[in-house]
Amino acid sequence: PINPLLTPAQIADILAAANSRILVTGGPGMSYDVYEKAKAVRDLYPALQTLVVVGEGGAGAVDFSSGIRHQPDNHLISGRTIQEDDPSVCFHTGGTTGAPKLTPQSHRNQLFTAWTCGVFFDVRAGDRMLTGLPLFHANAAITTGLTGFLVGATAILCGELGYRSKDMMGDFWQIVARYRATTFVAVPTIYAALLDQLPDDLDVSSLRVAGCGAAPMPVELLRAFEARTGVRILEGYGMTESGVSTLNPRDGERRIGSVGVRLAYQDVRPVILDSEERYVRDCDVDEVGVLLLKGPNVFSGYVGARDNGNLWPMPGWLNSGDLGRRDADGYIWLAGRAKDLIIRGGHNIDPAVIEEALQHHPAVEIAAAVGRPDAYAGEVPIAYVRLTPGAVVSEAELVEFARQRVPEGPAAPAEVVIVPELPLTAVGKIFKPELRLDAVRRVYARELADLPVSVRTRIDDKLGIVADIHCPAGWRDLARIKGRLERFAPQHFIVHDPDDAA
Repeated sequence: PINPLLTPAQIADILAAANSRILVTGGPGMSYDVYEKAKAVRDLYPALQTLVVVGEGGAGAVDFSSGIRHQPDNHLISGRTIQEDDPSVCFHTGGTTGAPKLTPQSHRNQLFTAWTCGVFFDVRAGDRMLTGLPLFHANAAITTGLTGFLVGATAILCGELGYRSKDMMGDFWQIVARYRATTFVAVPTIYAALLDQLPDDLDVSSLRVAGCGAAPMPVELLRAFEARTGVRILEGYGMTESGVSTLNPRDGERRIGSVGVRLAYQDVRPVILDSEERYVRDCDVDEVGVLLLKGPNVFSGYVGARDNGNLWPMPGWLNSGDLGRRDADGYIWLAGRAKDLIIRGGHNIDPAVIEEALQHHPAVEIAAAVGRPDAYAGEVPIAYVRLTPGAVVSEAELVEFARQRVPEGPAAPAEVVIVPELPLTAVGKIFKPELRLDAVRRVYARELADLPVSVRTRIDDKLGIVADIHCPAGWRDLARIKGRLERFAPQHFIVHDPDDAA
């Protein structure tokens, strides 16, 4: 499955990496102009042999409906003998630069994850699983897709756009009530939006349980949602590379703020790695380390060999890149992505403690914290917040509010920025690289405010975040610019004249 928001060139790169020969797409008139993109891909990727169109297509395309008329209604005749470890699908996982990595899952990986989700979410024949996450994502395809198909449940598909459709989000609770949905899965930003629009007079009692993943759920948001709806939310943890690895018990003790315990037949292991990401030792109880994952749910590696470096610190153990700790009872508590840590003068700060503090403010709907360059400390925390509809509060008030509630002084945000929307990935997870770009731009623009220059930021494949300083015609005072910005090393900046292509 491919993200339809990608450009034809990006789609062509994915097809080439997967050695694909067939592309299936929607016909004219579908969202994101997928048919037009598919035709453009055919020109960019000569190895594409067949274009299959669902709906009306043009010349040179195969009609999907005509093709399936020759197939039985309960299985496909392919001529293949499929083994459990054969690749079943390749998901593309998002990076911040370059082509996305291809993540193959075997039939064993997918069936095990679907079976596990079915058992722990108590999915039954006759259930109605609402799917609002994009279908090119593993969560929708397996957690609320294959899981239900295994037991004979019904899938409620929320249109082509799902949660990304404002109309669908506005009708979400009416959809639940009308179709008597029993289960859905979403991310924290979606829960925050849904809580604001739940009608008081609507019967949504069909919902038994809901899942939350992709990012930690703010404790106050979880409590408010459950109190208002009566729906039990199970927080879990997983990756495209590993399916679902942990989940809070459905019937046992949930520990709000944790992502639960490891699921059957798999393991989660917090460890200490060295600077080369090699195994050093296991973590003590409640000691934060990198989470390693193992089990029949874990994939065998990316399609491109170059993407597999440092992926396996120990044989069979996948380096998740996530930080977490395991308490004395086996519950896993996430501490952010290893790359999300804010390092202030050598002091490691978990952005979640800042986000949780701000989440307690009644005007804050959702918050995200990142590091901002600082000449003295290397970086300091900065937070971005989206307010609840109609709320009024100043950025200075939120800074003071957070300062009084974070558990340690260095974690207090130096700045809080109120924004109308936070940047999101295709599945609704907050996209922190874009916030880091904005944080760097703000610092450099502030330092150069009295100079006739403009500042833009971007991500470079080799250098990371780069600030482009654009000078006007006839003005270029490189010494003044360097004198103000070099103290923010190792941040990179490039000074451009008006005629530069950049």
